[in-house]
This record gives sequence, C-alpha cells and structure tokens, in this order.
Amino acid sequence: MAGAAAARKKADPPERPFEVHRLGSAAAGEADESFVYALPRTILRIKVVVERRQFTRGVYAEYAEKYLGIADAKRKNMEQYAIHSIEVAPLQEADPDHIYAASPVQNAASAAFFKMQKTGLMLGLPLPSHPAPPAVIMSYDDDWAVPTFTDMGCEVAVFKNISSKNPAFADVSKNDSPPPVLPTALPIPKSREARAMEASKILTQLRKRRLELITGEIEAVFANGEALKTALAEIKEIERQYLELFVGRAQVGEAEYYYDIAPVRGKDRYPLFFFAPDIGINTDTGAEITLHLQCPESAASAAHSPAAYKYRIPCVSDLRITDGEDDLFRGRYLVFQYGPLVNMMP
Repeated sequence: MAGAAAARKKADPPERPFEVHRLGSAAAGEADESFVYALPRTILRIKVVVERRQFTRGVYAEYAEKYLGIADAKRKNMEQYAIHSIEVAPLQEADPDHIYAASPVQNAASAAFFKMQKTGLMLGLPLPSHPAPPAVIMSYDDDWAVPTFTDMGCEVAVFKNISSKNPAFADVSKNDSPPPVLPTALPIPKSREARAMEASKILTQLRKRRLELITGEIEAVFANGEALKTALAEIKEIERQYLELFVGRAQVGEAEYYYDIAPVRGKDRYPLFFFAPDIGINTDTGAEITLHLQCPESAASAAHSPAAYKYRIPCVSDLRITDGEDDLFRGRYLVFQYGPLVNMMP
C-alpha cells in the first residue's frame, strides 16, 4: 500500500506555485498581494524628414538674357517639397489590454518571481514611458517670408530742372509784379530696364576686378595673404548679391514629422499621410504614403489556460513604407503583437 501511494504521489502533477489572473489597466492596483506584470507591445515611431525649397525670382529676371546672357533665369516664384529621409524606431511599452497579476500560492514561489524578472521573462509595471514628440519639428520658420533683395545702389535718381513759383522771393515793394521764376530740381527715377543695365555693368566690373586681383594685374598692396583673401571674399559676396537680382534667390530648410503606430494583430496596412511635391505633407492631396507590416511566421497562440503565466513571443516582421508605387523604406523589426501568446510554467 505504501508503494502504491508513493507511485500515485509521483504521478500527480506538482502543486501550482502561483496563479495568474488577467486585470484591466484600471484594476492593476487591486492586486496588493500579487506581482503585477504586463505583456509588452511594440510601438513603431516613424520619423519623416521633408526638405523644403523656396525660390524667389530676381527683380530683373526679364533682363537676365539681354544683359548677362543667362537664358534660363526663372521668372516665377516656386515652392517644392521632397521626402529627404525616413527612419523607424521600435519602442516597447506595456500593453494595456494584457495586464496580469501573479499570486504566489506558497512563500517559496516569490524567489522564482525575482529570478524570472532578472532573466527578462517577466515585465513588471510600470514600463519605461516614451512620450510622443511634437507632430512637426521645424528647422525653418513655418511662414517663410519672400526674401527682400539688398538695395545695391541701382536706384540712382536723375535730377531735372523745372520751373516753379516761390512767393518767398516776391518783391513786396511792387505788389503788382509777378513772383520770379526760379529753377528747382526734382528727382526722376530711372526706368526698370535702366537700373537692370546699370546692375549688369557693375556685376561685369566686379568680375573683372576680381580676376585682375587674382592674376596680379592690379598693383594692390596687402599686409599679408589673409588680407587679399578677405578682399576677394568681399568682392565675391557683393557679386553674388548683384547676380541674385537677375537669377533670383533660393532658400532650403527641413521639417521633421513623427508618427507613432501601434500594430494590431491581423492588420498589415497603416496609412500615414499624403504627400505632394508642391505642398508637402497633407491629409488629402497627392500620393498616399502607407506603412505595410507583415509577419511571415504563422505560429498560433497556445490554448488558453487562465491560471498559467502568459508570455508573448515577438515576430520578426517585414516593414515597408511606400508611396503607392515605389518603396521608400524597408526593414525588419520585432513586433510583439504579431507573435503568439504562450503559457509558461503552467
């Protein structure tokens, strides 16, 4: 009888050291005597850098070919956008739909809990939080103003003598005499084309002087080589400003956009935004930029055991970001939600 009892005792399953109960995120604090843990979930943080280019036509663009021989000077203001880069960063956080309380049945089980936590099998609450960044981080002013071109001295006025009557010089002794006619000078501005011609001449002279300094044709005395270098740089800068009067001015900046995606098991397509080269990122115009996420593994979750310790195995998932036709980004990431839910230490 003693042998049969011993054999039956060996055959019986060992007593469960703990019991696991699922909790809601709001009820996590109710398990005072339990070890509360959460299954992890993956958040994909997408960073999109958009380059913005703004072009402002030169004030003398229509005369660029006539006076400088530049046939392709742009005559319209333009604004263009392009996706410069895309980055994806996987983050882990507690899944609010999978929070559990493990209650030890006997005191000896507490040591097993600590061992499981050290090896990374158990994720205690709270997990590190990952606050979302601003929706858009600008490296340029959001409302770019049209740049003003520097006054390069091309607004020289031409003075012309005209006749005017000045009562201050009237002869008071002769009330019947008319006041004398005195010459007066009033400014008459040059025409637009005349100013453009003048600017082109100054630009040509600057180029000639710079070349003469470089080749040594001008006998200029400088204290050292740095002085000559500074003089050439100043001439080149003035030359650039004159040239902008004809060919226009461009501004370049970048904007950073962030999107946080929480993948859902069974869903493989996540629209992010629309993009158009003339207006950039928006909500309804241009190509639809979409995130595609697929888990090649098809492992099913284990049979549900209410009192078993739950663990989630991540799935190595293929990620693509497309514009409807071409791939803009590809990568492989561990996604916990796509993996199976298994029972450990039942």
